[in-house]
Amino acid sequence: MEALAPVVPPGVTLGGIAGYRSDGTPIAGRSSALTIAIDGPCDSGASLTATDAGGRKYTGQLMQVFGAAWSHRFNPSSAGLTGSLLSIEIVGCGPVRSFGIVLIDPSGIVYNAARGDERTWPLPDATVILEYYDPSLNEWVKMNEDDYPGKLSPVTNPQNTGEDGRYAWDAAAGRYRVVVSRPGFQPAVSRIVDVPPAVTDLHVGLTPVDHTAPSLTVASVTYGETYTHPVTMPFSASDEQSGVRYISYRLDGGEENKINGAGGSLSVNSPGFHTVRFTAVDHAGNEQVKQVAFTIALSPEPEPGSHADLTSLQLTGAVLNPAFAPGTTSYSSVVASGVSAVTVTASVYDAAYATVKARVYDSSGSQVSGPHLLSSGVASPPLPLKTGSNVIKLLVTAQDDTAKTYTVTVTREAPSSGGGHGSSGDDSGSSDGGSVSPGGSGAASGDAAEDGWTRLRILIDGKQFDRIAAAASSQEGGVSVFTVKVDAAQLAAQLAEAGNKPVIVIPTTANADKVTVVLTGDAVKSLESKMAVLEIRTSLGNYVLPAAEVRIDSLSKQLEGGDKLREIQVKVDIAKGDSAKAKWLENAAVRERFTVVVPPVDFTVTASFNGKKVNAINNNAYPNSEVQIPLPDDSDPGKMTTAIVPEEDGSIRHVPTSMTMRSGKYEAIVRGLTSGTYSLIWHPAAFADVEGHWAESAVNDMGARMIINGVDENRFGPDAAITRAELAAIIVRALGLSYTGEPAVFTDVKAGDWYAGAVAKAYEYGIIEGYEDLSFRPANTITRQEGMMIIARVMKLVGLNANTGAASEEALLSPFADGGEVQGWARREVAAAISVGLIGGSADGLQPNREMSRAETAVIVQRLLEKAGLIGNKY
Repeated sequence: MEALAPVVPPGVTLGGIAGYRSDGTPIAGRSSALTIAIDGPCDSGASLTATDAGGRKYTGQLMQVFGAAWSHRFNPSSAGLTGSLLSIEIVGCGPVRSFGIVLIDPSGIVYNAARGDERTWPLPDATVILEYYDPSLNEWVKMNEDDYPGKLSPVTNPQNTGEDGRYAWDAAAGRYRVVVSRPGFQPAVSRIVDVPPAVTDLHVGLTPVDHTAPSLTVASVTYGETYTHPVTMPFSASDEQSGVRYISYRLDGGEENKINGAGGSLSVNSPGFHTVRFTAVDHAGNEQVKQVAFTIALSPEPEPGSHADLTSLQLTGAVLNPAFAPGTTSYSSVVASGVSAVTVTASVYDAAYATVKARVYDSSGSQVSGPHLLSSGVASPPLPLKTGSNVIKLLVTAQDDTAKTYTVTVTREAPSSGGGHGSSGDDSGSSDGGSVSPGGSGAASGDAAEDGWTRLRILIDGKQFDRIAAAASSQEGGVSVFTVKVDAAQLAAQLAEAGNKPVIVIPTTANADKVTVVLTGDAVKSLESKMAVLEIRTSLGNYVLPAAEVRIDSLSKQLEGGDKLREIQVKVDIAKGDSAKAKWLENAAVRERFTVVVPPVDFTVTASFNGKKVNAINNNAYPNSEVQIPLPDDSDPGKMTTAIVPEEDGSIRHVPTSMTMRSGKYEAIVRGLTSGTYSLIWHPAAFADVEGHWAESAVNDMGARMIINGVDENRFGPDAAITRAELAAIIVRALGLSYTGEPAVFTDVKAGDWYAGAVAKAYEYGIIEGYEDLSFRPANTITRQEGMMIIARVMKLVGLNANTGAASEEALLSPFADGGEVQGWARREVAAAISVGLIGGSADGLQPNREMSRAETAVIVQRLLEKAGLIGNKY
């Protein structure tokens, strides 16, 4: 016996079909979006021709999208093809391949008549039986293949509705009705219809008989309880009759979040009083509400201490008289004439809360230095000494404001009359002759911080300070390094006098290969407590870094540093990329056809403790930090497109980049979610098939920025519908996110799929969601209102917020003739997109149910990035 030849030729795959007949012939709805794909290789002119039973023809070109199979997508009804059988012929991909598709009409949608219509409340899992009125029997009978061969397609009867509530048949001429049933609802019989003509709106509304609310459980939290740790609440619902439709929750009266399905979990981390309102809804529309209230409190503060004693006291190069004892508060010491300064190291009993401030007075009682806020057990800045008597006073203040003053009288001897090596003035430090040499451009004149280091003048809100930072130059493996270290105590003392959100500028003009700024964890904590912004300026570029984005407490936990913030070292490095990175960029420029404007520059922030080192910047929301890279003086700002960073696999990634001018120089402003290696490039793009197209400018701009790809080297396919996978990839690229990360949970996204990394990252950032069956359906197209649901999440991520209540939603949507067609679940998001200018409709209205095109996607993403200030020119 010989097997039957397959109806669909080998190498051809179909998308959008409804099923297959028993002989293998595919079945599809007349209004379905069909995708026909074929394994290559194919010629550039490869095409398919579809011919219906009436002889009407449609021809479309096959395209290769993102390196996948050659394919074409079309809608038979929109193409004027209605008569079944639809004959398909593919040419240009080897031998001609032909097969047929049976066309049927979607018959209707089953919905909950008590909660809306077929658009707002479709019902899945309803059982639909097609009945035929047989005139020979004068009665209604269940249509079936055995009794009525060849008159029913597909032959499955009954059918179960899908998530969209749809059922579909194609039947021979006659009189029909459907009988519909579902748990939790009263059975219903549709109106009677005669076929032909085709009937596409045989919708059936079911009346619920389930009036019992679903059960709802919220675990791991007790109403009114106070917790000293983050709270994670698993929640679940069940309904034995109609089934759970979704669970929603509102945290602290905020935005409603819906979880399709019967369970999930919610974590709350921030301290304070919280309320969460959970609502479980079943398919019948019954609701069960449960509210929880709890408090997350910080660990209780200890009782204020009253210990204002020192545990030790030392002077560099000097001996105290008498020897130190905690109960003794007055001391004296003598130093040689050549000693122009001493440092004091004071330790307190209560290092966490007690403070020590040092001041220096001359013989007349005038204050000449201080106050200096000291860290327990850490040497003070150099305290100047004049010839003769100098009084150093140390004020120790306990947590409960108990205070004690220790006094050290230091006598500096006069120089010998014969003129020795000393000086009557304040001396400067000198190099110790090692590899580190003092100074470097940007260093302030005056006292040296210590051997090998010079003072570096920094700015706090425009005011100059000479004693907070010190700098030194060195060589590391042939690389010139300019290092700046910040004195945590001095910084804290000056920040105490500053207002909120001060800007601390560390300017360096050293011509070094690498500039490193070193801060201790407690210095970062002082900056964070004042919501300060740290701006490091170098000839290679600037780094503008809000201290809050370093998250020093979280880093301390990662590093297992406990409360030892002063022992954690935070380094900000701005450095020329090494030769390996330069070579990578050179190869990438040839491969990707771009021109290098600025070679690689490293901008990194790391934290280390006890031999362990971690990346200190890794945001999960769009940051306020900026990397500013100057363009060469002779460069044309019109020939700089974007910044890029390397991926681990050697590929490149766009990072949102805008352009500005400062002090007569052009600068690129780069906004990324992580620190890394940045280069500036010029990468013009011009797709042949968008010339003269309404979206030409946006498409070419997004292509130049490497945010969108064409369907081949020269064409974009602007009017093709965007798929869910393509939209996820474009958004991830637009935001400059890396494709690396944990794989998403979707069952139909495999590790080898071209879009797997993008879908995983978009899911990680809450940009996309899947379906109840844990699928993502990457090849599905997306409507304009569905697209706005996703874009609204991106708006929130980049801080482009639009506060639209019910009244403003109505005001924004009502001017459009089809504004009422926007579904309830999308009204807020579509209104938000209108309010900030991402969409504006057309002469045909908003068209919320029309498929979103690739051109529309490019325009909306460009507008979003511009409105958020992430791209564009600012000069």
